Amino acid sequence: MERKKLSAMLKELRNLAEEMDGEETSRSLIKHFNNFLSIAKKEGFVEDDGLFAEADAKTTASEIFVDAGLLSKYITAGEVTREYEVTVESDKIEEMEHKVRIKELEIEGKRLAQEEAALAMEAEELERKAEEIRKKRIEIKIEK
Repeated sequence: MERKKLSAMLKELRNLAEEMDGEETSRSLIKHFNNFLSIAKKEGFVEDDGLFAEADAKTTASEIFVDAGLLSKYITAGEVTREYEVTVESDKIEEMEHKVRIKELEIEGKRLAQEEAALAMEAEELERKAEEIRKKRIEIKIEK
């Protein structure tokens, strides 16, 4: 498969992932991302250096959004570049960059919320274990 075609498919996958709720998982998105990654490695567009990993069943739409975008950019960066003069209104570029930054911040916020929830669960588990240990100490003192 050509670099441009694979990159275009990854961009489309990224667009589809963007339309979903960031926390959702989709077997179809995961399957297609893994297929595209496999093709990129097979074609030699990506070295198997651990930079890109396959998505698993827990991979969210937000993660697919980021990974597909990065993989697309990585694949096209390896292409021979041609110089073209393009005139684009700077307002449009700034608006696009602003939207990308907002999306990145939303993704980071969601990631931090997930980490916070996991830490809260871990803290609850540790508190429960500590309570069990306190009860055992009381039982031991009562037996003496």
